[in-house]
Amino acid sequence: MKKRYLLFFGLFFSITLAQKPDTATIENNLAKAQQYFDHPKDSLLWYATTVIKNAKDSLSIGLAYHYAGNTYKLNGNLNKALENYTQAYTIFKKLVNKNPTHEFKNHLANEMAAMAIVYSQQSDYAKALTNHFKALKIFIATKNQEKTAAVYNNIAIEYQSLNKFTTANEYFLKASKLNDKLLISNGLLYTNIGKNHLKLNQKSTAKTYFDKALENINQEKNPSIKGELFNNLGYYYFLENDFLNAEKYLNQAIVAFGNDTFGLSDTYYYLGLLHQSKKEYSKALTEFGKALQISKELSIKELEAKTAFELSKIYEQKGNYKEALKHQQNFATLNQQITAQNNDKTLALAELNTSFEKHKFETEKYKQKQQRNFYLYLLSTLLLVGIIGFMFYRNRQTLIQKNIVLEKDKAEFHHQALYLQMNPHFIFNCLGSISSFILQNENETAITYLNHFARLMRLTLENSKDKYITLEKETESLTQYLELEKLRFDHAFDYKITQTESAEEDMTIPSMLLQPLVENAIIHGIVPRNSKGNIHIHFDTQNNQIAIKITDTGIGYNFSKKLKENSVLSHKSMALEIVKNRIEMLGGTFSISEITENNIILGTEIKILI
Repeated sequence: MKKRYLLFFGLFFSITLAQKPDTATIENNLAKAQQYFDHPKDSLLWYATTVIKNAKDSLSIGLAYHYAGNTYKLNGNLNKALENYTQAYTIFKKLVNKNPTHEFKNHLANEMAAMAIVYSQQSDYAKALTNHFKALKIFIATKNQEKTAAVYNNIAIEYQSLNKFTTANEYFLKASKLNDKLLISNGLLYTNIGKNHLKLNQKSTAKTYFDKALENINQEKNPSIKGELFNNLGYYYFLENDFLNAEKYLNQAIVAFGNDTFGLSDTYYYLGLLHQSKKEYSKALTEFGKALQISKELSIKELEAKTAFELSKIYEQKGNYKEALKHQQNFATLNQQITAQNNDKTLALAELNTSFEKHKFETEKYKQKQQRNFYLYLLSTLLLVGIIGFMFYRNRQTLIQKNIVLEKDKAEFHHQALYLQMNPHFIFNCLGSISSFILQNENETAITYLNHFARLMRLTLENSKDKYITLEKETESLTQYLELEKLRFDHAFDYKITQTESAEEDMTIPSMLLQPLVENAIIHGIVPRNSKGNIHIHFDTQNNQIAIKITDTGIGYNFSKKLKENSVLSHKSMALEIVKNRIEMLGGTFSISEITENNIILGTEIKILI
C-alpha cells in the first residue's frame, strides 16, 4: 500500500507574463498559490481560482490549475486533484506542440508525474506507472536531474507496492545517487528504503535507514514527510513488540500529518494493529474504523481490504459472527477487485512503449512451486514450449509459401526474419537438454535451465512487438541466451557484457539484432575449438551513434566458413547477411574480421555502428 512517501510534485519555475494591467496581481497570486505549507488551504484555492478566471496567457492558467490540484490533493480530494492536473496537462500539451521548449516540456512532465501520484494513491498502478515512465523520459531528455530523481523514487514505490523489492531498491539507488550529486536531502528516500527492507523482514537494516532519515528530518519542510517516517518507525517498533515506542511514534505521526487524511489512514491502521495485539478491542475498533472511513472516501482499496480483514478477526474474537462475516465478505470482494486490477496492471506494463520500462510483473512460478509438483510444472511448461515451437515453425513455413517480396518493406521483413531466429532446432535442442538433466537426476540444473529458457522465450515475444528496444532489454535477453548456451555446452565458454558511461541503458537499438550474431560466435567459433573460449559484447557511442563490438576467441571467421560449407548447419550463415543488410538499410555499418597476432588467429570481431 502506497502512502505519502511519493515525492510531491510542485512547480517552482520562474515565469514571464505578457504585459497587461493586472500582471503584478497575477504573479502575486501565483506565488501565493504554491505556498502549500504557509497559507490556509482555502486561501490557496482562492489564489489559484482567481488566476484561472482572470489570466489571459496559457502558461499562468496552466500553473494555476496545477497549484489547485496540489491543494486538493493535500486536502484528500483526489478526484478534484486529478481533474485540475488534467486541465493543466491539456494546456501544457498545446504549448509544447506550438513551442517545444524545455520549460514547457518540464511543465508537461510535471503534470504526468502529479497525475501518476494520484493514480497511485487510488491504487490504479497501471495508469500511475504509465505516467511515471512518460514523465521520466521527458525529464531525462531535458536534463532535469532533480525531477528525474523524484520520479525514480516514485517508480521504486510502485515496485515496492507490488512486492518487487529488489527492483525497488535499484530505483531507490538511482534516486539516491542523483540526490547526492545535487546535494539534496535523502531523508524521504531513507524512509522509503527502510520500509523496503522492513517488507523483506530485514529489520536491522530497515532501522539503520530510519535512523538516517531521522538525522535529516529537520531539513524537511513538508510535515507529511515527517509523518511518513514516524508511521514507519511506529510500525517497526510494533513488529519488535515495543508497544511503548510504537505508540509514541504513531502519535507523533498524527501531529505531523495534521489534516492530511491520506497520510493518517496508515497511522490509524497501525494503531488498530497495536491495540488489537494488546487485546484492547474497543480502541482497536475505533482506530480501524477511522482507517476504514478514510480508505472508502479516498478509494484506497488495499487499505480498505486489510482493515476489513482485521475487523473480521476482532468481531470473531468478540463472538459477533454476523459483523465478522460482513467484514470477511467485504475483504473477499475487495481482494478480488485488487487481484483483477493487478492483472490489468501487468497487461498495461507489457504494452508500455517506453525505453525506460525495466521489469515486468510476471511471477516466476517455479520459485513458488513445492518440490512435490515439480514434474507436473515441468510437463506443463514443456507442452507450452512445444506449442510455441510449432507456431514458430508454422509461421516460417507460411512466410516461405507466400513468397513475401523483400523490396516492399525490407526493414520490417528483416525484423520478422530475425524474430524467427528462435527456430525449432534451437527450441528442441533446449528441450533435449532439459530432458537430459532430468534423466541424470540433475533437477536443480534442469530448473535453472528451464528458468533461463522460459525467460528468453518471454523476452523474445515481448521484444518482437517493438522495432526498437533499450540496451538494458537487449542485454537482459542476451544474458538469458548466453546462460542457456553455457549450460548446454557444459561451460565451454565464459562471457561478459560491458558498456561505457556514454552508452546509457535507455538508449535504443533495433530489436532482435544481436542474438543471431552471438549464436554464430558460439556455434561456429567457440564450440569447434578444443579449449575454453570467451565472448565479449561491448556497447559504446561514437558520433551520436551506438557502437557495438562482439568478439570471440573461436577458430576464426574464415576457417569457420570452410567448415560450414559441407555442414548441415550452413543455412545459419543467412543470419549474418540478414543482420548486415538490415543495419545498412537503417543507415548503419557492419564489419566482420579476424583477430590475429603474429599471423596466429585469435578469434573473430564484429563491429556495428548504428
